[in-house]
Amino acid sequence: MPPETKPFLHNLMHEEFDLLLMDNLGDVGRKLVHCVNPELGTFKVNSAVGESPRRQAFWPLCRYTPLIETAQSVECWKKIIGYLKKLQPRARIVFFCTHYHNAADDPVRQERARAFYPLFAERMAGSGVAVIPPIELPSLLYKLPDKDHFEGQVYRALAGHLYLTTVAKFDGLPANPIGSVQAPASPAPREADGISVRPEPLPPPPQETVARAAAEPPEANTIPMGIRSYGRGPAAATVRTVAISLSEAVADYLKVAPTVVDEASGTDTVDGWDSLSQLNIMTHLEKVFGIQFAFDDITDAKTVQTIREALRHLGIVASDEPDGASITAAITQDPPSGPDVALESRTKLPPADLFQVRLPDTNLFADFVARALRTPDTRFALFVSRGTERPLDCGGMLRHALGAARRLEHLPRGSIVGIMLPHCEHIYGTFIGCVLAGLIPTILPPLTSKQDPEVFRRSMDVLLQRVRPGALFTTRALEATLPSWVPVQRIEDIEPVSAETLVADVNALPATDPAATAFLQHSSGTTGHKKGVMLSHATVRRHVTAYAASIGLRPRDGIASWLPLSHDMGLITSFLMPTIMGNPIVSLDAMEWVANPTLLLHHIERQRTAFVWLPNFAFHHIVRADDGARTFDLTSLRGVISCSEPARSASFDAFAGRYAAMGCGPDKLGVSYAMAENVFAVTQTGLGVPTARDPASPYLSSGTPLPGVEIEIRGEDGKPAAEGEVGAIHLRGPFLFEGYHAQPELTAERLHDGWYDTRDIGRVKDGQLTVYGRNDDMLIVNGRNIIAHEVEDEVSRLPGVAPGRVLLCAPHDQAVGSDRLSLLAEPSDNADEAALKASLRDAVLAICGIAPTYIAVLPRGFLIKSTSGKIAREESKRKWLDSSWKPDMAA
Repeated sequence: MPPETKPFLHNLMHEEFDLLLMDNLGDVGRKLVHCVNPELGTFKVNSAVGESPRRQAFWPLCRYTPLIETAQSVECWKKIIGYLKKLQPRARIVFFCTHYHNAADDPVRQERARAFYPLFAERMAGSGVAVIPPIELPSLLYKLPDKDHFEGQVYRALAGHLYLTTVAKFDGLPANPIGSVQAPASPAPREADGISVRPEPLPPPPQETVARAAAEPPEANTIPMGIRSYGRGPAAATVRTVAISLSEAVADYLKVAPTVVDEASGTDTVDGWDSLSQLNIMTHLEKVFGIQFAFDDITDAKTVQTIREALRHLGIVASDEPDGASITAAITQDPPSGPDVALESRTKLPPADLFQVRLPDTNLFADFVARALRTPDTRFALFVSRGTERPLDCGGMLRHALGAARRLEHLPRGSIVGIMLPHCEHIYGTFIGCVLAGLIPTILPPLTSKQDPEVFRRSMDVLLQRVRPGALFTTRALEATLPSWVPVQRIEDIEPVSAETLVADVNALPATDPAATAFLQHSSGTTGHKKGVMLSHATVRRHVTAYAASIGLRPRDGIASWLPLSHDMGLITSFLMPTIMGNPIVSLDAMEWVANPTLLLHHIERQRTAFVWLPNFAFHHIVRADDGARTFDLTSLRGVISCSEPARSASFDAFAGRYAAMGCGPDKLGVSYAMAENVFAVTQTGLGVPTARDPASPYLSSGTPLPGVEIEIRGEDGKPAAEGEVGAIHLRGPFLFEGYHAQPELTAERLHDGWYDTRDIGRVKDGQLTVYGRNDDMLIVNGRNIIAHEVEDEVSRLPGVAPGRVLLCAPHDQAVGSDRLSLLAEPSDNADEAALKASLRDAVLAICGIAPTYIAVLPRGFLIKSTSGKIAREESKRKWLDSSWKPDMAA
């Protein structure tokens, strides 16, 4: 053994280290080393042994053979890391996957380096090892004659820099990275060296296909979305049976008897298995079976049967495989997908001469139009879907919007236009085009995979009969889910206006009455009972300006969001406000986020976004899904704002506890009390300081009112309550809506002398509002409003249900940080409990689009009635939670 290696090995075995830095630079070499070690046995490492006499001397027991495959190399590195963990149990291991830019003249070596990182990152998931992706360095660095790079000043300088910026900052480790053994300080680089360590843009990938073993297919995403890939990759060549029961593993997580779980069990069919639990169940199974599911498995494997197919794809057969069963994925009718046509991402328009343009100054999107003409290549949004990223510029978005407006030239001004689209870029363009054309758009949620198409069609018919849209933008696939009388405009038929006619098309836009309704925001209730909130151009612009000032929104601050635009939180914060104020958007798909919550953190880090809005449950969902396999640089964030559900202290504690060291501490977490009837925000907490807590409840303060907004707490007698007393929240101010569309009676019921009755309860103390919840039968589940009595009326008509003996409630589950939709029902005589539960679950799902997490069939007379003969909601819910029929949830 060469003398220079002895101190290193001695220190590794006999000293304690805080950090071990590793890389696989030799892994892209030309020869294979078979190493013999008394602890590890024989293992293999690719190494460029011939390059250095010192390296040749270092391996006295080696023999050289052709290169091993990437998958084998990954497994060998896992073995080495396991050995190091035994030697240094306290040390944090950071593994730098080798760069490949210095192998441009060697395509084989370059492809090996590219292939290693995504596979290694997947295999190390949950190991606690920080895997750093390949970094790009200026050519002056990697062209230095630094063959023995472990001893080179450049390598040590980079290692120390990366340690300080990616590890010590996040984990609170000591500033000296190597513990008891310190490397000598490297001399500071001279200015004459001209060396810069700023990363350069990634080079384009090679044309050749990167060969991978047991990894995702070439077209799959390799960007680190947490630690999960999108594509499933090729099926395993062989399968093996393991002594683990899949149904028992699922039942163990759900805390139900194994007999309850069968092949058809899945999302929304078993208590505790809902869309939020889906990720947790699959993560649990990964640990049980020792495998890694792909993103597609998480979203698609929604029954025990389809999970079996995902396991088989990975080469695993569970011990409880049904005899003679054909293990194929269950055939389900997926909801129609998005349009095949995509917007142009780069339009390369020349700036327009604004002196030749007649801008629609009073229109909601006047500032956007001016920006798109003045600087057309300014980023409008980064649209992210299934691992692909499409940058959209303002000029292209304006051209598409005007193209959509052309499709509606036959409609009179003031006509309502529906927009029913899946997550796609066209939602923005059609909405903007309608508003510019003097039409009134309204975004409607499309059919999901959980909903019965016929029930959805009937419910949508009720809503559309009231709205009576003059047109509805959708896709060819989604058109079949709509009533036949609706006048459809297909997205596929929209043609953007040309660059040559752009100015003329803008000049042809009609003048805008600032008091006219700009759009309808449908809120609250089941599909057929949704209320259309009317909001004018002037009101929305006033609100957006005031709210942007309240949070300190600056020009070019990025906003990241997965929120659906059919909800007021997503529509205002993550579409209208950034479009009006000129802030770039990062737009993620809600269903992809649910299955891969750290996707949001990944894009915050990459795009350096400043603001995010989340419902309360999302804070817990992200923390639960983050296994700590990687860190995120969240220092760009200035505000992560909770909204749409009562904000709880425990949610902020969990989130800040996980991410404070990564740059998102309690001072960046805020709360807003908001509703569509006030455009959006009513109040906002200050950012830069921790949010105040309500000492009398588990809730956080919602902050102080926006300028001009007045809040009044009223008691049961309708009179103003004393300071600090709990009562009904009423508000008035400059941002209130113009009324509910086509529902004058409801408008008169909720608006009195300029005051709006929110139907929420809370209190004001020292100027701070704290919201406790609803004072009627509206439930808020995962940010969605559900009118309980509407669902109960329908469910009571089902066979097997005792009439009037039904209660829909949503007790809070601390484990998920959100309320769990639950249905309590008393059966009629001789009702079959299992069949009744199934019909109840299907009915609730069909009515409101959310399946209950828990269903309880209770003895007759269990539910408590008030003196008026109605079900006593709170008393009955408490009785259930205190009984033997209670669900397994955290208090």
